[in-house]
Amino acid sequence: MGQHELLFGAAADPGHIFATLSTRYQVHVEPTVDGRWMCLDTADWRLHRANMTLRDSREGRRAQLVLSADGNNFTASSSRLAWPRRAEGLPASAIRDLVAPAIGVRALLPLAEVNVRSMTLRILDNDEKTRVRVRVDQQRLAGANNAPLPLRVLVTPLRGYDPDGLRCESLLTEAMTPLPGETNAAEFAMAAAGHVPGQPPVVPPHLDPNRSAVESLTDVLRHWADVIDAVRAGVLADVDIEYLHEMRTAVRATRSMLTLGGHLLPVGDSSRFADEFRWLGKLTASVRDVDVALLELEGRGELDISGIEHLEPVQAHLATRRRSALRTLRTAMESPRGRSLTGEWRDTLGKVEAPEVPDTNTRETAAEQARVAYRRIIKAAGEVHTDTPADDLHRLRRRCKRMRYLLDGYESVYAPVPHRELLGALKKLQDCLGDIQDVDVQRAELADLATSLTRRGASTDVVLAIGALRDRSLRRDTAARAKLLRQLNRFRSAETRAAVRALGADAA
Repeated sequence: MGQHELLFGAAADPGHIFATLSTRYQVHVEPTVDGRWMCLDTADWRLHRANMTLRDSREGRRAQLVLSADGNNFTASSSRLAWPRRAEGLPASAIRDLVAPAIGVRALLPLAEVNVRSMTLRILDNDEKTRVRVRVDQQRLAGANNAPLPLRVLVTPLRGYDPDGLRCESLLTEAMTPLPGETNAAEFAMAAAGHVPGQPPVVPPHLDPNRSAVESLTDVLRHWADVIDAVRAGVLADVDIEYLHEMRTAVRATRSMLTLGGHLLPVGDSSRFADEFRWLGKLTASVRDVDVALLELEGRGELDISGIEHLEPVQAHLATRRRSALRTLRTAMESPRGRSLTGEWRDTLGKVEAPEVPDTNTRETAAEQARVAYRRIIKAAGEVHTDTPADDLHRLRRRCKRMRYLLDGYESVYAPVPHRELLGALKKLQDCLGDIQDVDVQRAELADLATSLTRRGASTDVVLAIGALRDRSLRRDTAARAKLLRQLNRFRSAETRAAVRALGADAA
């Protein structure tokens, strides 16, 4: 059976565990031990989604990572580890091998800190040989909250004694009432600390389709401002590159909503903040461009780098460029303009008044904006062919992005089935256009890198390696262009047009 975790209410008596098991076995009680756990996951719950839980466990002088995955447990030393920490900063171990693919580029964060008093019971046979170990953990959140957490019981049979482990588990569940559900102790702790497993840090608003369109628009815009504020500290501290990506997504979504629905807001406010968010978007672009290039050179992107050597000088040059771009970004975000942007925007949104008798409700307005966005995409796609220059395709890509953010922002009021069908077709079209745009940017960046590194005295091998990267990026462009017309035809199909028309149907 392996190790199995049981959870009981916080008020459950550990003595009851001993008394229950003593009805069938000899039970030896070992001294209690005090410790502290840090429950770890990424900001977007990548370990939770992979059915893993990870704790940094500190008991006396012992510090170790404890990973539970697929019913198995793994440990590794965690001495001198500080958090947040990315996968490459974990000690070489089975834990790192399992965790790294799951979390990718994201950093592990300490999402809950728990004080634990642990008691271990050894379940003995008639010869006083240990058959099962039962660990009983009394838990409380650390810090000011200090909330009690469920009583945690770990039943671990020794090899060959699985029947005894099952019998112990059965005795406990019959004598006491375990908590229902599949939530484990780490997830309980994180939820008690305000981080609900699987839930984004900023929950999208659930819109009332019959509410005023102006009120719903301000709710959506307020949500994206909340996202910017939520990831701001992670961007400034450079915790991981996804914080910046999420900020850029929120900025682009805000600008898209202002483009498609800004006429619902006072003209001066809409225009002013469109300029402010354009400034923030440009400000973040340099760091993100280098991040993407470094991901490619690490083999984490779409570019095939297998067999290409002598890339280290290229990576070092990009890392230097990133440090400079990050300093510029931090300075601007910490300036009065950068610090006040979302606060002023939120104040402005709070002053927007809905008309007493709205012309349209949210569902009608969202459906009409989707139809407008769709027509603009179709118009921009009218002259597209497989050899259309990347610059011309970029305008089409921008229009696709605007529609994507519209579909995301108003998801809760659109009819679910048409929304899902339309979003699927749009995503595939965006993927093709994104690949073509990425290759165009890569080719320009690689040419710039070759020039810069040649001036700095780079070897011929390095320049040839850059040339090999450019050649391989062209293969991605060719593949994407071969798919482009097929995805455009799907997006222009009668089925997709019908999905657009049906978005405004009753979502209930």
